[in-house]
Amino acid sequence: MSLASSFERVQASYIREWVRFHEHTIGPRPEGDGMTTPEHSRQSAARDLAAHAHGSTHAHAPEAKRTKGERRTRTPVHLPDSVVDLYRMSAAILAIHEDKCASGAIIASLSIPWGNTKGDHELGGYHLVWPRDLVNSAGALIALGHNVLARRTLRYLMSTQEADGRWAQNLWLDGTPYWNGLQMDEIAFPILFAEMLRREGKLEDLDPYPMIRSAAGFLLRHGPVTGQDRWEENGGYSVFTLAVEVAAMLVAAGFADRHGVPALGAVLRETADAWNARIEEWTYVRDTELSRRVGVDGYYVRVAPDDVADTAPRSGGVISIKNRDGAQAWARYAEIVSPDALALVRFGLRDPNDPRIVNTVRVIDETLRTHTATGPAWYRYNRDGYGEKEDGAPFDGTGVGRPWPLLAGERAHYELAAGRPEVAMQL
Repeated sequence: MSLASSFERVQASYIREWVRFHEHTIGPRPEGDGMTTPEHSRQSAARDLAAHAHGSTHAHAPEAKRTKGERRTRTPVHLPDSVVDLYRMSAAILAIHEDKCASGAIIASLSIPWGNTKGDHELGGYHLVWPRDLVNSAGALIALGHNVLARRTLRYLMSTQEADGRWAQNLWLDGTPYWNGLQMDEIAFPILFAEMLRREGKLEDLDPYPMIRSAAGFLLRHGPVTGQDRWEENGGYSVFTLAVEVAAMLVAAGFADRHGVPALGAVLRETADAWNARIEEWTYVRDTELSRRVGVDGYYVRVAPDDVADTAPRSGGVISIKNRDGAQAWARYAEIVSPDALALVRFGLRDPNDPRIVNTVRVIDETLRTHTATGPAWYRYNRDGYGEKEDGAPFDGTGVGRPWPLLAGERAHYELAAGRPEVAMQL
């Protein structure tokens, strides 16, 4: 079976399991709830987003005076009372992060971590646009049915792409680059985003092919090694970045075929096949101290040095650990793991029951999972230093990594792909 057909098969399986999860969580719609069609649900979602974006959550707004039952009738799907407010708040937060002047520009966050330590001289921050975060936010809006905003985001991406096909690591609202690191997943994600809109039939008058062709060309010329991983800390063979790159090249091949350029489509597929075939060579390690402790034969690492395939690697198999100092600032790459490996399943490159994936999930859970009052949570990677100090003092370049709610969601995505929606619900 070709990689392209396998990609489509696993993606289709993932979608089926998401539908099962959706039905399991939401349950059957009650008769007469007024929301019996997907189109009605999308319209309701758009109305909810518009209402929230214009302040309907304030105490003086009519919405605040509604009963729970009345509010539920305005929710785009019939949800349990326990999650209605969470759903609506998430939709509102996504909407308010779009700039009101730079149409389609969704910043990473309005928050300022450790804000009490920041001064006016520090221009950077989460109030910038990261293409990766932009695509993930806009992808959630597509799931909500808010395709108008999603199309605005695609236009923004098309207008801020650089001449060589890349996007800046992050940028100001007007498209001016701020940091200039090279993160290959940020070049690949906009391709996947265009495909999301195409599959929904919501591109309308937009033709993203020139953007896709340019971005795919950049991937061909500069991939698969990335200058920085998605955590903006290490270069090399990042398993997360590899998954996004390969998936994006398959999508780009489909666009090339539909635009009458089958030769380019063939090159993209062949390259995707070649990279996909070497993912284990680059990022799967066996018989390490960690694998023996967990009781598995091997696992996918977080990131491998770019010389990992060389006969005499100059790195010595060691990577830097950012936000740490002294002896803690370096580690053998084979001992550092991350939930990033689950991207191989999420983007359709590996079956959730692949023994290598199952082994890696065991290692991830054994090494990175912690238990909180509200459920399990996961760290970005072992030995992470991005977080406040042990005593709670603000992060100042070094610290102690903390669990990320995002990773619980990604862990749940894996359970959906594996056909276990009940487990996903618990996460």
